[in-house]
Amino acid sequence: MRIVFDFTPVIESKYTGFYTYGVNLLQSMQKLPECPEFGLFYFTRFEEAAQEEISKLNDNFKLYPTKIKMRWLEKMWSLSSVPKLQHFTKDFDIYHSFYHLMPPTKKRPRVVTVYDLRRFKFPDIYKKSKTEYFVNAIKDCDHIISISDATTQDLCEIFNLPEKKITRVYLGPDTDVEEMNNERINEAKSIVNQQNNGIGCEYFVTISATDIRKNIANTIKGFIASDLSDDSRLVVVGFQPKDNKELEEVLSDPQIASRVIMLGAVEDINAFIAASKGLIFATLYEGFGIPIANAMKMNVPVITSNVSSMPEVGGDAALYVDPFSISDITSAINKLVNNKEFRDSMIKKGIEHSKLFTWENTAKQTLDVYKKLLS
Repeated sequence: MRIVFDFTPVIESKYTGFYTYGVNLLQSMQKLPECPEFGLFYFTRFEEAAQEEISKLNDNFKLYPTKIKMRWLEKMWSLSSVPKLQHFTKDFDIYHSFYHLMPPTKKRPRVVTVYDLRRFKFPDIYKKSKTEYFVNAIKDCDHIISISDATTQDLCEIFNLPEKKITRVYLGPDTDVEEMNNERINEAKSIVNQQNNGIGCEYFVTISATDIRKNIANTIKGFIASDLSDDSRLVVVGFQPKDNKELEEVLSDPQIASRVIMLGAVEDINAFIAASKGLIFATLYEGFGIPIANAMKMNVPVITSNVSSMPEVGGDAALYVDPFSISDITSAINKLVNNKEFRDSMIKKGIEHSKLFTWENTAKQTLDVYKKLLS
């Protein structure tokens, strides 16, 4: 069996879900006894990143670069069914798209992984998003892999798809959480302390992004209103939302800003989670929510939203809030802080629940999808 992967989305940036999904899936695939052969199709602008990733893989994986930009190819293929993908990659059995590139093939099945439908669920947030190619990919593909039941439901509702066209395959936690150690944790604490005027502190952590979906303003408001002492901090890791007036207004208050540490993008995000008193992940919408599984794996209690995929990933091991309710977020923080028995029980449940999610399972179930398409 030979699979061609749409590799460009994976190697464009390490700070994306595409990278997390693609790298972990490929590295787990090569550990399977029945590992197929893979051709990794990508734009040569990312040659250095491609070489870095292929060095971690075995001989079952081959690179297939093209000097043509993917957006040019996508535009061309929207107008014509030639050249076929085989022109760039040689022949194969299945094409697997990681985003929405859906090239014509010589009668070979095409699979696309769908992570979430945020641009359709929240059109007001993503007004500038262009969804034409994604819609075409959903229409033209032979099968869809979704990463949660919530995403499957969204696909069926928005695109009126039959469930038989979709297979849910859960993701796993980041592989580096298995290797968490005191050195990494202490380094994260040191960085936080440096940002806190050199003063050691206990902190909760939350994860930001360039859009407002991560709900940082409400998370900060809920944190500030909690029973935590003034010495405690909320550490925000990840890119800050752009043009978020509400967040800017919240942080304009010096008393609030002094208790919030905006770290921006960090290399070892999981070390900051591991070093925290808890993860507050009150996001408005997620296709899966890997940070939840990561935190649980590292014995960190989780507060998360009661919407979309979060209850699937959190199970009975997370504390759920209405992400629009500041008082909900505050109450959840207080419950973790003031009730040690409850906190310990959540950590214990989290360790057990996180065992449901492994990249080995992701690889096996993805391989099953391939086999089914060829049967």
